[in-house]
Amino acid sequence: MMVNSISGVRFCGPADTAAAAAKPEGSGFLDRPGAFAKPAENKPAQVDVAPKKKSSFGKKLLTTVGVLVAVAAALVAGNKAKVLNVLTDAEKANAGWFKKAVNYVAVAGEWLAKNTYDPIAKLFSKKPTA
Repeated sequence: MMVNSISGVRFCGPADTAAAAAKPEGSGFLDRPGAFAKPAENKPAQVDVAPKKKSSFGKKLLTTVGVLVAVAAALVAGNKAKVLNVLTDAEKANAGWFKKAVNYVAVAGEWLAKNTYDPIAKLFSKKPTA
């Protein structure tokens, strides 16, 4: 004999809603914890603490020094390769703003070459100095 899933026969006993409501919660078979269940842990609420930031002053300093060295090397190389030429007074009078700006960059490159590159190059040159 087969049991119809839609039949009106109930195997749970009488439908007494008052008795089900009177039961304390968790007393049912399906609601109680298992034999191997862990007890509920009462953890204190975690306070959001911002992580300590590592100081990046050293990285910024090294980056700035590296950029300045690269710019100085470009200015010295431009001066030594005669790419950046210093204008004379007559050429400055007729020059536009861009040529004047290039002139100031050339003057800076010339100063750097004279005060930094030439003394260091003199130390490593194989020619005897007079």
